[in-house]
Amino acid sequence: SEGQNEDTFDLDHSGDELFAKFYTSLDEINFFKTSSAGAEDPGQLSKATQFFDDALLGMRKSGRKRASLGDLAEFFKSKGNEFMRSKQHLKAVELYTCAIALSRNNAIYYCNRAAAYTLLNMFNEAVEDCLKSIEIDPNYSKAYSRLGSAYFALGKYHDALYKGYLKASELDPSNENVRQNIEVTKKKLAEQRGPPEEQVL
Repeated sequence: SEGQNEDTFDLDHSGDELFAKFYTSLDEINFFKTSSAGAEDPGQLSKATQFFDDALLGMRKSGRKRASLGDLAEFFKSKGNEFMRSKQHLKAVELYTCAIALSRNNAIYYCNRAAAYTLLNMFNEAVEDCLKSIEIDPNYSKAYSRLGSAYFALGKYHDALYKGYLKASELDPSNENVRQNIEVTKKKLAEQRGPPEEQVL
């Protein structure tokens, strides 16, 4: 696996070395900043510490003695997935953000966070994450499908169809869900165009 050349860290004691790396990764994406003035939010720090302690505990429980940053990222992703299943979408966003901080070229993490943003009605953020996901993996059909849904929610039906759903369908032709979304979006586009005389406001 890609983790072969990654440094692993001892999980005994407090995982200090791993935490230092985790802190640096979060700091690089401004996780702790609350304002443009760059003040650190102590609440964010205690949240990050809590996430880390939970992860450490979880990994130790599974019998691990050492872990890499990639392992930690994967742990945060699965935790984020659990929060999605229990409808705690904001928590899920935070955990996917931790995973992204540790592994910034993982298309799945961005795509998962986009799903959580969509459920929080944060569609612009969802679009941004989908585009990032696609940039990392241009053949990831789920990212195009979620991009379509985010554009659709923003009322950008043309983008939803051409930048999202049609691409998803090209990559995953048997996906019934995507096919239905294409039909619905085409209808919306047709309604939007409407007969010329109805377009006078």
